[in-house]
Amino acid sequence: MTAGIALLGKIFLVATGLQVFEGITVGKSFAENREIVQNKTFDFHLPWKTYQLDFRSFVVAYLLAVVVQTHLSYLHMYIGWTLEDKIREHLVQMSLKRYIQLPYLEAQVMKSKLRNILLLDIPLLSYSFAGGAKGQDFNQIFYQTADVVLSVAMTITILQRNGNERGIFILLGAIVFTMLFVILFQWLLVKKEKKFKKSLDQENQKIDNLLDNIELLKKKELSPVFLKEIQQTIHKNIKKREKDKFLIVASGIYPNYLIPRAVVMILFAFTLDLQAVKPTDDSLKQLKSVLVAMRGLPTVLASSQRLDNYYQITKLPPKKGIPKICLTEPIERIELRSIYFRYPSQEKYLLQNINQEFTNGKITKIEGRNGFGKSTIILLILGLIEPQKGQIIINNRYDLKQIDLIHWRKQIAYVSNQTLLKEGSEGEKQIQELEETILKRNYSLVDPERKSQVLILDEAWNSLDKNNREQWKKKLEKLTFHRKTITIVIEH
Repeated sequence: MTAGIALLGKIFLVATGLQVFEGITVGKSFAENREIVQNKTFDFHLPWKTYQLDFRSFVVAYLLAVVVQTHLSYLHMYIGWTLEDKIREHLVQMSLKRYIQLPYLEAQVMKSKLRNILLLDIPLLSYSFAGGAKGQDFNQIFYQTADVVLSVAMTITILQRNGNERGIFILLGAIVFTMLFVILFQWLLVKKEKKFKKSLDQENQKIDNLLDNIELLKKKELSPVFLKEIQQTIHKNIKKREKDKFLIVASGIYPNYLIPRAVVMILFAFTLDLQAVKPTDDSLKQLKSVLVAMRGLPTVLASSQRLDNYYQITKLPPKKGIPKICLTEPIERIELRSIYFRYPSQEKYLLQNINQEFTNGKITKIEGRNGFGKSTIILLILGLIEPQKGQIIINNRYDLKQIDLIHWRKQIAYVSNQTLLKEGSEGEKQIQELEETILKRNYSLVDPERKSQVLILDEAWNSLDKNNREQWKKKLEKLTFHRKTITIVIEH
């Protein structure tokens, strides 16, 4: 709405201001032209009345109208940028909310897609649909297209009124020529940019490789070799880009400066119509901006399609009518009965006919070779994945499928070799994670529902030295006995 009002305000100012040039000719002196202007009355159209003003009053009223129109344009831009932030906030929150509710295996698959959506697609969509001030969004395309159409219509009306039919053909010819020129150059630029993007992706991959492996490269003293390779790639890309600079500069300079000014001069030379000069210049420059802005529409539409596909894939199934059990009684026993499980990419079962019991007050170790499925058993107990066959029975009464899994996982204190801590050595972070999860009751200060009825340690002390490891094993034995917890330990 603000865009439409600001646009009408701009057209009003142009149409109203052009009255000043009526009767002025090039051959007369400044004093003669000034006398013509001062002896005239000017129409100043407002929605409720048209006022007849002398030259001085007209200038004051016109300047006031400029102030009003400027602030309307500012309001349009401000609302656009505010709306962009709101759209981005909503899309990010919705996307993350859907992601964290995905099943464990689906979340692994969707991780890279979501990262691209958050970093690329959502910022582009929020910017494009909000209506900011840079011109490459749907709102601005509408605004500029309407501006072009109204400016051209006003110019044609002026030329017709003054009997300059030749000027109309010059204007229309200039519009067609500008469109063809800009479309040709934009098409060439898109082709060049696609090739350059491939080279740039290779450059970024090499930089990422250096950053991700800097510790190993320093140990092997290979970082200078990698750096030299990156420098050569960058230099090669710059050389390629130099060939494209003519197109980049020409696509900006010619439609913005050369073509409008040349057309304006030709139009004035054939018609001597000062009133038609300004709207012609404006319409040609705006036409170029519209065509350039439209170049980004395929990218915006592709981002919109990717976001829509993500929302379709992550659409949660409707909740079933049977309510889940919130297990409030003490957890005394977990039993795996004839468990069979395989991941979607596997043909053979990773776990076959697994039967195992875990009881409170006792430490149970899960041992086996690499690839045996030890971590998979933990995922099954956590309820993050489901077995294809078999049951997981709690307290000899409840099937894990019947239990509210969110509440269930809050009863489990899980510690692995990965931590959420950022500072300290790997050993220091593991000690702090063990203290927070086991000694301080599984972050219960953050959420009172969190308990530590089941302790799961998945390589939880593999970065500790021998003395610290033995101390924690003794602490774990005491805690398991006194708290009557079910303790499961995986050591590779």
